[in-house]
Amino acid sequence: MSYCPKCGFEYKPGINTCPDCGERLVVEMKLVEKDKTEREKIVTEPRLKLLYATGSLIYANILTESLDKEQIPYLIKKKASVNVEIFVKEGDYDKSLEIKEQLLDSI
Repeated sequence: MSYCPKCGFEYKPGINTCPDCGERLVVEMKLVEKDKTEREKIVTEPRLKLLYATGSLIYANILTESLDKEQIPYLIKKKASVNVEIFVKEGDYDKSLEIKEQLLDSI
């Protein structure tokens, strides 16, 4: 699998550039971040949580457009012929869930 060093999302083999941000994908995901004492620590690939699963591409599009407006990155996995799953980073989950509930739970 390949990973985007900027977004942190995983992509299937054969994809070389992140379709979201245009970064060149890497084989191993390791980000280096310096803390206040200038010691290096390794930050691993962000964990993803399932935000929404649906059989409707219309509902999936409504949700992803709202996530785009809030600049929340997401990963869409299409399963079978119509099932769609939308994942977000753990850190963005609570805000994303709030958006999902406001948009879709009343439909």
